[in-house]
Amino acid sequence: GNVMVLFRTSAGLVLPIISSCAAIRFLWQWLITRDHDDDDEMYYAFFNADASPIATPHGFAKILGDMPVGSRVLDVGIGSGTYLEHAPVQEIISRKQLRVDGVDISTPNVAICQDRIEKHRLQGNVTVRVQDARTIEEAGVYDAILFMESFPCMSKPLFIDILQSVQRLLKPAGSNYLYHNLADPKGMSSLEIAMGRLIKPSLKLFV
Repeated sequence: GNVMVLFRTSAGLVLPIISSCAAIRFLWQWLITRDHDDDDEMYYAFFNADASPIATPHGFAKILGDMPVGSRVLDVGIGSGTYLEHAPVQEIISRKQLRVDGVDISTPNVAICQDRIEKHRLQGNVTVRVQDARTIEEAGVYDAILFMESFPCMSKPLFIDILQSVQRLLKPAGSNYLYHNLADPKGMSSLEIAMGRLIKPSLKLFV
């Protein structure tokens, strides 16, 4: 009798657990497979200026704000150019007459970025094209090369290869900027660190 009662109790828990897991899996599958007009929803906490004071648009504005007037900048892995929606970025680019050349290997993202360039009338300052940065032929023309949240989405060997390859594109006094939304591990639980290591690099698979 005791065994039967235990079995019934366990069976009563199994079905809700299985149903819950199935529902979560269905929801997750829907989230990562539904159509997105942009990557903002998936990258919200990383790229939306209203979500975080260290979101990429703020970092981009800070970096560009320190550039001398007329600087030429290469953005490796520009993606959809989310930061171009940030008004301070638009203002800095125009006021300082910066030239930002963006390259990315994602054709859909480059198309979105081009739309944003035209939307904010930045055609005279910002260009974007589908290209592997390692194949750029111009040498010694850039004041700065940016990796704005792009390098965490690369394997270490690939990133090192790209970073080394693009150094020839810099002017003698040029600089590299690597921007990433970092967190202090001391203030995070082991679960949060593990999830961060799993989720952040995997975002590239879902956009």
